[in-house]
Amino acid sequence: DGQFLATTSGRSIAIYRVSDGNLVRVLLGHTLEVVSISFSPDSQVLASGSFDSTVRLWRISDGSEIRTLNTTRPVLSVSFSPDGQILASAGPERTVRLWSVSEGREIRTLSGHTATVNSVSFSPNGQILASGSDDGTIKLWQVSNGSEIRTLIGHRAIVTSVSFSPDGQILASGGFDSNVKLWQVSDGSEIRTLRGHRSPVTSVSFSPDGQILASGSWDNSVKLWQVSEGNEIRT
Repeated sequence: DGQFLATTSGRSIAIYRVSDGNLVRVLLGHTLEVVSISFSPDSQVLASGSFDSTVRLWRISDGSEIRTLNTTRPVLSVSFSPDGQILASAGPERTVRLWSVSEGREIRTLSGHTATVNSVSFSPNGQILASGSDDGTIKLWQVSNGSEIRTLIGHRAIVTSVSFSPDGQILASGGFDSNVKLWQVSDGSEIRTLRGHRSPVTSVSFSPDGQILASGSWDNSVKLWQVSEGNEIRT
């Protein structure tokens, strides 16, 4: 709902009020570094993934821990489905786990990647999940039954970040090859490659209207791209 900002540093999570920048509370419980956090769509719950091989669900209203979801390896990425009922988590297990948020149980495991999974993202309609991996591929999964829809191949190195456009028609990815790629979700074809970063691209995100893509890189820059033409707007 735009009222709070969550940040993570070390083993703690801090919740700030956006309107005045004040620290609202600090969430403590993880025993190793927290590397991924995500708000539920209704802003009531925060999920956190950690090197301690757990996902924790926190109640935003009072900062209490709702439950802990246990995995066998560190958790590098967490993401809520658009309806908030499913949470996806991924990491060095080479799999993606889907969890029932209300019950805290694992619904299914998506297997197919051959290396660490770094990023997971739901499509806006919640029907497709994208995952990016150290194996250099992106996989699209059918959420309802866990089947693999297709594999997107094009990055020459580790894929670090994946993100759907607001209309769900385009998937953006960033990788260690310093490139950003745009993919057609319907058929898996590569639309274009955005070149300009000098180091690995670690994060990609669309603007709410889907017209601009932001990419962040180890070269200490953020670039804004025009999605329709692939032009770099500014750095």
